[in-house]
Amino acid sequence: MAFKPITQAQIDAALAESEAREADALTVSRVAYLPPSDAVAITVEGISIIIPRTLIAEFAELSAERMKGLRLTVLEDALAVADHDVQVGIAGLLADVIPDQIIRLAMARLGGRARSPRKAAAARDNGRKGGRPRKVAEPSPMPPSPRTRMLEPA
Repeated sequence: MAFKPITQAQIDAALAESEAREADALTVSRVAYLPPSDAVAITVEGISIIIPRTLIAEFAELSAERMKGLRLTVLEDALAVADHDVQVGIAGLLADVIPDQIIRLAMARLGGRARSPRKAAAARDNGRKGGRPRKVAEPSPMPPSPRTRMLEPA
């Protein structure tokens, strides 16, 4: 196979893809082991999350002394402990320890807040018609019982 030189367009495309990935990446500013509570503290987007060490399977058997070597990996997307050959991805860790119900509620909230061009157009059309149509009570599929007496207006 012959060598093909990399073009400027390929370099530009790779840089754009890298910037897009970086924009979507989780921004972890700090991790720490908290010996008094035997927990790991992770600061993400300015919010600190404290996770008991025993909930992190990869670190459950480590001593408090070894946990003092907790650090972020070079890419800042995983936790690692010095002299322990395991890395724990932060996004996966958070997905594992945050209850599913909370994640579902958060996703539903974000989904309901989403604005697509189609959704915006439908909202404008409904607004021109006077807003969302009111629900009309449907008549009962059952005929009235012969024992039912209709009340006449007074």
